[in-house]
Amino acid sequence: MDLDVLLHGNFAKLGEAISDSDSMTKKLETLERDARHNLKAKAMEAHWEGVNATVSREFVAKTADEFTDAHTQAQSITNILRDTREELVSYRTHLQEALERGRKKNLTVVDDGCGMFHVQMNVHPDRAAKGTTVPEHDELDVELLRDEVQKILSKATESDSSAARVLKSLVDSVKEGFADSDYRDRDGAVDAEKKAEKDKQDAKEAAQLYSRLDGLSDEEMKRLATLTAKGKNSPVFASELLKNLNYHGRDGQEALLLLAQNVESGGRDGKLSSTEGRLRDALSANLATATRPDAPLAPVAANHRTGPRSSSKRPARATGSPRSIREPWRAGPRA
Repeated sequence: MDLDVLLHGNFAKLGEAISDSDSMTKKLETLERDARHNLKAKAMEAHWEGVNATVSREFVAKTADEFTDAHTQAQSITNILRDTREELVSYRTHLQEALERGRKKNLTVVDDGCGMFHVQMNVHPDRAAKGTTVPEHDELDVELLRDEVQKILSKATESDSSAARVLKSLVDSVKEGFADSDYRDRDGAVDAEKKAEKDKQDAKEAAQLYSRLDGLSDEEMKRLATLTAKGKNSPVFASELLKNLNYHGRDGQEALLLLAQNVESGGRDGKLSSTEGRLRDALSANLATATRPDAPLAPVAANHRTGPRSSSKRPARATGSPRSIREPWRAGPRA
């Protein structure tokens, strides 16, 4: 983020967008409540027979649930936008205060564009009005102002770019319908995104270890048990594990079932160790998690309403990358 963008950007327009989003969210809340208490509740209580008792009731229930997801997604978007705006306004205030402290030492910060800036003398003593005393500063003052402005701009850039990233991820997380990911603020969305990425990395490592299960050392077995247990309730971990799993020529769920049978029968030496017991329990949980309705690999019939439902514990894939503030910074008066 450029210095002038943070310093002079029109956050009022963002505030107006947040107000519009908040208004829409409240309307969706009303629709969601009506769909849940009237449409869905009446369908569940109705004495239908035949096709109506199955297909029609399920369709009505799934349609009503989609209103819930629509409201949840709208609320998450509003929360992220509001939190980001508050952060940027706060960073602007910090920047203004830093620039004012610099002016008291006859220093000013000039925006060079493309995320760069430089610190220079505000009024050169030789060009000051006669009888005017110009505040003094030294090189340390220049460096301190430069570093403070850099820190503020870096934080503002991260706030802005991460908000854009998680908002896009939230919207892209389902091909149809609405995501049910519930975020209270930008930090929560970013933390969920980071956890999902860590779960993916752990799942890939676990899949590699599982492929060599018969020849793992004791330390590797313990590492595998730790990874699998940590991700047993994560749809992201479970789906990534199944996508990368290969054991004795079997892939995905078949590999997972074969592994479970291997561990259940006593593993490598015919006796079930405590570590293998942990693996058995975690494998069972992984399979259940990977195929539950809110998981990426759930059966099609279970994973659709009027569109797929994403898990609130499964942040969307991250796309794009934040714009970074380029270095090195130039400090001191220009030549």
